[in-house]
Amino acid sequence: MVHSPLVGGRGAARPAWTPPTTVRRRVLASVVATAASSGLVTACFADAPDSQAPLSGVTAPASPTTGTGEPSRSGDAGTLTGRAVHTTTRLADGSAMVAGGCVIDGCGIGSDEVFDLSADGEVTPGPRLSTPRAGHSALLLGDGSVFVAGGFTGEGEAPLASSETRRPGEGWTASGDLRLPRGGNAAAQLGDGSPILVGGWLGSGRYTATTEILDLSSGSFVAGPDLPEAADSLAAVTLTDGSVLVTGGQVRSQVATGMAVLISADGQKATSLPPLRQPRFKHTMVLLTSGEVLVIGGTSDDLERLTSTEVFDPESRTFRAGPRMVNGRYKLAGRSHSPTAVWSWAVAAWVSSYSTLRPTPAS
Repeated sequence: MVHSPLVGGRGAARPAWTPPTTVRRRVLASVVATAASSGLVTACFADAPDSQAPLSGVTAPASPTTGTGEPSRSGDAGTLTGRAVHTTTRLADGSAMVAGGCVIDGCGIGSDEVFDLSADGEVTPGPRLSTPRAGHSALLLGDGSVFVAGGFTGEGEAPLASSETRRPGEGWTASGDLRLPRGGNAAAQLGDGSPILVGGWLGSGRYTATTEILDLSSGSFVAGPDLPEAADSLAAVTLTDGSVLVTGGQVRSQVATGMAVLISADGQKATSLPPLRQPRFKHTMVLLTSGEVLVIGGTSDDLERLTSTEVFDPESRTFRAGPRMVNGRYKLAGRSHSPTAVWSWAVAAWVSSYSTLRPTPAS
């Protein structure tokens, strides 16, 4: 079976999909407005079961592909096709930016599309990425620019070593090359604001346990501490003290790890923690206002989407069961990149604030 960093690893082609029923913009506007006023960010899309397309939170065009099967590059203003393995980044003004991803079942070619989502729900196409990307990472930097790194140009393609930056009011410009081409990696910011990239897939069935840190003064990447396991499709989030929590990942095709690691705020040390309750990959994590971290969804075998969540307590450094989702989801774009609560919209739809609504967790 060929390893598939972007889509499920079943090996067999899945049936063509019909765009699912979408949620109207007025609903998204309400969610975005609520999220913005609460210091939350929305990530509008997640992957549905195999028989469906990536779920969409905004009215989509009738067909997301051209006659050649490539992603449509003529998106109308105010519309946004459903997608997966994209990134959603909170901007300094409270809006959000959706970048890249897969917009057709099976992925095919990655997307170079960028959309800006205002706090009142307006969707505006932004300047396109210099390179189509899926399975990449994105971070908001201290100067308000958005940094994008790694990923794949499409299913079956080699991982990218390139990175690019979009400054407020400008287009994308090339940044330095990574030490290693990697896709399916995770990223977060250290205590001084420097991006750290962790793990990923290097191609030809090779995973990496390496990390690398962008030196903001020189613009070059330097080696960070190694993880205890080589994995891709893992997740990372910055905690309130500037340290970075890394969890899960895929250690070989369709095999998950429960790895949990804390990288020090200065990026010098990686410390192993008690593992996740459920090994998972292609999941996401969000930092809550309490300082705890919500671990959401994912898969343990690339076959079943998990409905379970977990909550990380930074004081005890342990995980407890969180509320269960109605639908299993993976390849979510909702991880936080600063000590502010950040939610995936796909999850925020069923719980507006974990601090005020705590369903009885499933054990």
